[in-house]
Amino acid sequence: MLASDIDFLKTQGVAPNLLAEAESLARHEGCPASSCLIAHDLLDEAVFYRLLARHLGLRLCEEMVRPAATTQLDQALADGFLELEAGSTTRWLLAPQGPDIAIVLAARHQLREAGAAFAIVTPQRLTMLLYEYFEKDISRDASHDLARHLPAMCNAPGPTPGSTASPRYLRSSSAVLLGGAVSALLGISFVISNWLKLSACLAPRPAPRAPDTIAAHELPTYTIIVALYHEHEVVADLAAALEAIAYPRSRLAVLFVIEADDDRTRHALLALDLPQRFTILTAPAGTPRTKPRALNVALRLVRSDYVTIFDAEDRPSPTQLRAAAERFAQLDDRIACLQASLVIDNADESWLTRLFALDYATLFDVINPFLASANMVMPLGGTSNHFRVAALKACHGWDAWNVTEDADLGIRLARLGYGLASLTSDTGEEAPVTFKTWLHQRRRWQKGWMQTALVHLRFPQALVNDLGPARATMAASWLATMVLGPLFGPFLALACLLHVESHGFFRPESTSAVLVNTWISFVALTGAFALLTPLLIGLWRRRLWSSLIIVPLLPLYLGLVTLAAWLALHDLIVAPYHWRKTTHGIARMRRAPAL
Repeated sequence: MLASDIDFLKTQGVAPNLLAEAESLARHEGCPASSCLIAHDLLDEAVFYRLLARHLGLRLCEEMVRPAATTQLDQALADGFLELEAGSTTRWLLAPQGPDIAIVLAARHQLREAGAAFAIVTPQRLTMLLYEYFEKDISRDASHDLARHLPAMCNAPGPTPGSTASPRYLRSSSAVLLGGAVSALLGISFVISNWLKLSACLAPRPAPRAPDTIAAHELPTYTIIVALYHEHEVVADLAAALEAIAYPRSRLAVLFVIEADDDRTRHALLALDLPQRFTILTAPAGTPRTKPRALNVALRLVRSDYVTIFDAEDRPSPTQLRAAAERFAQLDDRIACLQASLVIDNADESWLTRLFALDYATLFDVINPFLASANMVMPLGGTSNHFRVAALKACHGWDAWNVTEDADLGIRLARLGYGLASLTSDTGEEAPVTFKTWLHQRRRWQKGWMQTALVHLRFPQALVNDLGPARATMAASWLATMVLGPLFGPFLALACLLHVESHGFFRPESTSAVLVNTWISFVALTGAFALLTPLLIGLWRRRLWSSLIIVPLLPLYLGLVTLAAWLALHDLIVAPYHWRKTTHGIARMRRAPAL
């Protein structure tokens, strides 16, 4: 590593102590000093490149220009080199970063001789030029790239991408769903799901995170993506939480993706005077207007080794990115994603938030770690999942047409041969405080799980071919339980109670009656144990002692989930791609995240 890439600044009047600090950071982080100078906000990016252009005898391009027709977006971003359209006075723009700055400095005399043919541009300006030029392509790919390459694993409407016709699954799967599969899945999936939950209770708790073993200069590059819509009230806290992440700044970038009509969030972000590592990106107009589509837009601009997703209300542990880098280094390259634990940090606000917190503790502290360790398909959370960028792009990002893109992506990664693992690190999340907010969120989740189930179960043989019989059975049972359980579970429980109450249950008159009663008893008892045992283990692991008194209200909570499920079924039919927004920033009792 050389620090000579900023030596020229001494001749441009930059303070020597500032340069010395940049060189010290460069030695620690293993990056060129110029990267540290900008990443640590020691010098404004525009000032640095203006001084670089002056030193090279070139001009700094700040006006609107058009790339050449042969430009490739990914190549131009990777190279930091852009050819302009024919007829331009300036033919090539240079946006050198990192090691490329030393190369450009070494070619100083050749560049001077070329005169006006070359110009310098800041990397951020180059990115925006390319983003604006390829806006239509980015918009189209964000919505339809998955549908073009893996149509059988996409929830997009068909047959024409972008049409408003009914989703394919309403035609291709209706016979299956309305036929004998429902009755079979109701029984079999409940038993298998109960077995999985009880098995998770017997699995050992994940070991605590090991001490850091990777030096700062060996850590991979990382990008954080946050999709925002009407989140002006929480962006200040979000930016503070992201700024507190303990990761080398020269190896970390943050992308905020906002919608074009969300002026309040844009103004709130601009008012924060964000670090230069933070970029505000406006998603191009298009349909559907969903979080996964916004994430796909940002993914086109990601050039790091790893990427993670956070939500607007998130408060990740400051050490989470380093923990993920350490964990990835220990795992096989086919492990494409790590899921951190989501922890409700305002659990004490109401009975609803307490039960919500228990729901999360059950999933992220008991169920998911077991599924990951057993190499089964793991449903991802919508945030704090860390990806190898190469794997994420290979599976074509998120399904823009699925409103629980996280659950879908976890299954798709597994079907394409990638593995998933859990990460022992916490992200604080805000549970919905009001019933209306809770219902909107749960209604969207239930609709998304229906979409995910219909997509991945519509071709059962393909699912078996991709996952193998055992894993496919487990995944199908889990999906069926997530969808059919809330829809029909309470009614089945009521039917069982009525059957037990009827005469003859304890004195069956035939062998068939004995078998039916035994089956009912078995499913009911295992279901009760599978519901309560992981919940209580999650409560214990998270020390949610104040929520213990609220456990008797669990049947009421499950009843509300059933209400949300039936409303979601209505939404699936009349508005399959509508994204019900969850309001954030109204919690009053949030705790700081654990390290």
